[in-house]
Amino acid sequence: MTGAGRCGTHYLCEALNLLGFLTGHEQVFGYDESSAGRWGRWRGDCSWPGAAYLHRVPAGTAVLHLVRDPLAMVRSRLGDNNLGASAQGRTVASFVVRHRTGIFDGAVDDLGRALLFVERWNRAIESHARSTWFGYRRERIEDVSRDPLVMSEVVSFLTGAAPSPRRCSAVQADLDELVGSRGHSVRLDWEDVVGHPNGAALAQMSWDYGYRSVGPAVSQRGRL
Repeated sequence: MTGAGRCGTHYLCEALNLLGFLTGHEQVFGYDESSAGRWGRWRGDCSWPGAAYLHRVPAGTAVLHLVRDPLAMVRSRLGDNNLGASAQGRTVASFVVRHRTGIFDGAVDDLGRALLFVERWNRAIESHARSTWFGYRRERIEDVSRDPLVMSEVVSFLTGAAPSPRRCSAVQADLDELVGSRGHSVRLDWEDVVGHPNGAALAQMSWDYGYRSVGPAVSQRGRL
């Protein structure tokens, strides 16, 4: 399972383990390129860096593209600012640049870097949607964490075994506070995004992924 950082990898990792599927968090596909792809004892891995290694997954692997409200992701990424201009050389920023050269091209400030990362990292994963090498499915963490039927379907896609909705509901109750609990968050709204020079593509992606009921062209005229 992969996505852009802060999409819910910790949540899904915990859920899969509670359901009996031994799953690591950035244990198979992490920041160390030399060890990436060593499965060891793990049945699966929840890892946003994993998006950079999709060419290494075994044929037939089920790949879940997990997405989260893009505004919430930007708030979180900007909050820790691990992608900011001053963060160059740090683990997160250097990994992103190594694997997606030019991902920050055109960014006018740190908010712009966060906006471009969330949009471009997700779009890069999405570009594999028609892959014949592995199975691809995209789901929203908000649905996976709230709807027992969706969680059951996701687990079935990933593992081949569908836990009962009742069991999934119990797991969701256990993990109720986990989504969005990590890191720092800054105050930001859609007016800030659509009014930013780097915000248009993220607004479009939010529309495409079903997070906004008003299209980007309309919202840019102030109707949010």
